Amino acid sequence: IRKSRDICEQGIFIALNGFETQIFLDIRQERDVNGSLKEICDFLNGKGTQDLHTAWQDLHYKNLYQAFQNVISSETCLALGTLKMSAKELKAEDLKKATAASVKKLISSPLENFYKTANEFAEKEYIAEQTELLAREKAETLRLIDEEKARLSEEAKNAEAKKSSKAKSSSKAKELSSPALKSLEKKLSELEKTVVKFVPFAVPKSLAFPSGTKITNDDIYLYIFSALTPIAESKFARKWSLERKIAEFTGNTAIGDMLSYDFFKRAFMLAEEKMPKLSETSTKEDLLALASNLALSENSWTLLGANEFNGTKWFNKEKMESSLSLYKKIILLKASAGKKEAVEALFKKLNAAQKKAEYKCENFVKAFESKKK
Repeated sequence: IRKSRDICEQGIFIALNGFETQIFLDIRQERDVNGSLKEICDFLNGKGTQDLHTAWQDLHYKNLYQAFQNVISSETCLALGTLKMSAKELKAEDLKKATAASVKKLISSPLENFYKTANEFAEKEYIAEQTELLAREKAETLRLIDEEKARLSEEAKNAEAKKSSKAKSSSKAKELSSPALKSLEKKLSELEKTVVKFVPFAVPKSLAFPSGTKITNDDIYLYIFSALTPIAESKFARKWSLERKIAEFTGNTAIGDMLSYDFFKRAFMLAEEKMPKLSETSTKEDLLALASNLALSENSWTLLGANEFNGTKWFNKEKMESSLSLYKKIILLKASAGKKEAVEALFKKLNAAQKKAEYKCENFVKAFESKKK
């Protein structure tokens, strides 16, 4: 990003080392309406960026990201990486396999600090957003009240032209009141009393430490995800693009791979959905909700690799199986011990339905819809 005036007055300065090139494409001029482009321009100081929104986040969430990086430090990544190593590999590297206790000792303090910082950012953003929404709702309610009063006034005028003076008195009394007007005025009164409050995130008491003989990166990622569950459920994980920062922080470590971004993006999406009821009478409702969350939501492209062709929405088999497995793990993290069997039963039926769906999202969801008589 360059300032137009600087280009006009000084041209463009470009520094190149030997055999280097810089190519400028899609050049455009934009008006800086709210000062955000100047902020990014000063922040980048002549450097490029693949995405303006990413640059804006890195500027505004600098302290948040620093606190988050302390959680996923190189030392923590190394410790978690030992979980994938064999005894021979550990000996060769002169390392000891991490335990739940040793990793907890590493991340406890940084995690507490990160949650403290996250709560500061989230409270400020949440209150600002909710206050704006409240103001809009008040304005809309006032508009509807004015419309209803104008309608009643017009009705009263029409009645006056037809009725006697006695009837006029009655119609005037009516023009100030109607069920709709009373309802709107009651709503406005409730909105006026509304106070926006933010409920702070609490650090999870227990984390899903990997177990078993063969630990994979997905197992380790689920452990990291379990530390972020409250933030993910409230939609702030995606808002702050934590999936991008995790991929960045783990990239060159023992647990980094190209799939981490996709894993956390899908995990954060699924965490935002409501938990199934998991009661004896809610099975059908739960199955339909879970299937719809995967196949009919705006996130289906990411979750299932969904695409439309000839009026049919298709899903990718591998993506479907992967997201079903991840969805189950996320729900199991929150389900009580007595409900885990119910979760397993639900996903067994979901897996069976996707195999019969012929890769069609509609067929997958339709398997759990009530049969019309």
